[in-house]
Amino acid sequence: MDLSKIKAVDSVRVEIQHPACEGVVVVIAGITHAATKKADQKRADALLKAKKGLKAEDREKLMIDYMSARVLAWEGVQWEGADLECTPENVAMVLSVPDLAFLRDEILIAMGDDEAFFKA
Repeated sequence: MDLSKIKAVDSVRVEIQHPACEGVVVVIAGITHAATKKADQKRADALLKAKKGLKAEDREKLMIDYMSARVLAWEGVQWEGADLECTPENVAMVLSVPDLAFLRDEILIAMGDDEAFFKA
């Protein structure tokens, strides 16, 4: 296998599979994208500052902040009947809603799919 032919992709489109979210697509920054590198650094800094470890709510916030930084765009997302702009703050708000935990899970699964972030 010629490893020189393997390249990281800038972003991936993820179609949310939950039946309640038909038509919802999320674009996630790839592992070499500037947004991912910045989010990785911010997460690493937070972990270094937490000398005694993080409380559960701090870990959850750290995870949501990391995910929010890597969501570059979305399609088909509305809130209270209006289109919701894709900003890190809005992504964090949506991912923090307990009733939408499935959405957070689907995005986490997509972020962990190494094959999706590389093409040969």
